[in-house]
Amino acid sequence: MGARTLGMLIACLYMVALLAIWVDQGSRTTFALEPDGRSSADAGDHFQIALETALAALKHDSTAKESITEGVISGRLTLLEGAARFLALHAQRPANSYCAPQTGLFPGGSEGERLCWEIIQWVEMDLREDPRRDRVVGRLVMELHEILARHGTVRLPEDAPVLLRHRQDP
Repeated sequence: MGARTLGMLIACLYMVALLAIWVDQGSRTTFALEPDGRSSADAGDHFQIALETALAALKHDSTAKESITEGVISGRLTLLEGAARFLALHAQRPANSYCAPQTGLFPGGSEGERLCWEIIQWVEMDLREDPRRDRVVGRLVMELHEILARHGTVRLPEDAPVLLRHRQDP
């Protein structure tokens, strides 16, 4: 299973959890997304729109993160460049609490370090059955440790483009 498939599986599980919360809220007259003065029907529509927006954002993220991950694996992007692109991708998400990036799930003393670990996880997933996996992951972990030893923290390059053009093979 590639990183994209696993990313989509995670997105689907996330959406199922959100749907379960919505169903649980169905018998109540108000819930977290309902602003004062809205009817329950309006709140339900608002929640459905929020879920659809989150799913679309997660699908877009999965595709973009797969492209970024391929760039890091091939060496066309450094770990820091890939992490900066993940950060730029997260910044493009809609203002919706269900679209909030979950970088807190990764270890690290800074957002940059957590994004580096997120990239490393994507690489591990993408290369799960690839013989290059240990070598590539080892290179990235060593790159991260060298950055931390040199600077004490991870500083990401600014203004990173999100999309990575695929190299045209002759």
